[in-house]
Amino acid sequence: MKDPHSVLYLLAFLLIFAAMWVIFIKLGRQADKYDERQEINRGKAFKAGFVTVCIWELLYYAAELFGVAIPAEGGLMAICGILAGLCVFAVRSVFTDAYIPINRRSNLTVVPLLAISFMDITVGVSNIIDGKLITDGRLNCHAATLFVGIILLIVGLTCLIRKLTLKNAEAED
Repeated sequence: MKDPHSVLYLLAFLLIFAAMWVIFIKLGRQADKYDERQEINRGKAFKAGFVTVCIWELLYYAAELFGVAIPAEGGLMAICGILAGLCVFAVRSVFTDAYIPINRRSNLTVVPLLAISFMDITVGVSNIIDGKLITDGRLNCHAATLFVGIILLIVGLTCLIRKLTLKNAEAED
């Protein structure tokens, strides 16, 4: 193995995968239930995410057309556009209470998000240390892992913030 931390990454991945597998099997017996308000808000969040991806891609292609130097490979830019759309969808869904089904607890959503985020950011930082992120002065697809970790961290923190604001609102009532 080239990377001395490969075994640790594999063990961390297997541990997180096993924990998530148990959680999803335990929860998989019941179908997710959303009320009408949640369905409407999820549709609006999906639309906002889709528009974000479209705008990202249009801006990228316009920059390419006009010769603007972008310090990232084209494939990475496409991945980042999709990640931006997913982030907008998830954050908007969380803040409109449309992200977590009414028959689920939010704790079981936040913990896997933060665990996977930590793992992705760790791999991304390892790629930075090993010098794998830049090829010919441009970010390459090795940076995608770091970006996925950052997006998952944003979504996980958004879930925690929403949970705390709802808890504070309940305490005030």
